[in-house]
Amino acid sequence: MTGDDPEPLSVDVIYELAMNRLDRQFDQIDAIDTKVNVVFGFASLAIGVAAGFVGTTDSGPSPASAALLFSALAVYVLVMMLALTAYMFRRFDYAPLVKQLWLDALFWDPSDTKRQALSNIVEAIEANKERIESKVCFGRAALILLLLEVILITFSLYFV
Repeated sequence: MTGDDPEPLSVDVIYELAMNRLDRQFDQIDAIDTKVNVVFGFASLAIGVAAGFVGTTDSGPSPASAALLFSALAVYVLVMMLALTAYMFRRFDYAPLVKQLWLDALFWDPSDTKRQALSNIVEAIEANKERIESKVCFGRAALILLLLEVILITFSLYFV
């Protein structure tokens, strides 16, 4: 497309919608990270309190209680690994790629530059969607294992 072609009226609207969607994706990433931090923190607190409580009993833990607590500790390690995997920095696409646009499109017609930027944003949204879904999957698995950890701790404390 050349600079002589008329600017479609919808380009501005689509550009704004795409930028808003990209902003929402980064808000979603922050929200997922916050939830994963809460899961990890609660899992750490639960195993620490349970181990401290079981360790302060006069007679020591029963074999069943010790086995359940050890199982909860193993589940905690899995929660920790999943939470760290979900929280780990992954490369997300931040579009438009301003440096690349500057190198390639400095002397382009502004409408052509906007179309290229819009293309970059749409590609980034699609690429980020897959990465966000994997983040959610790891976070959800950590939450499910946290529930298992709490159940094991509850039974461990019951059999003390």
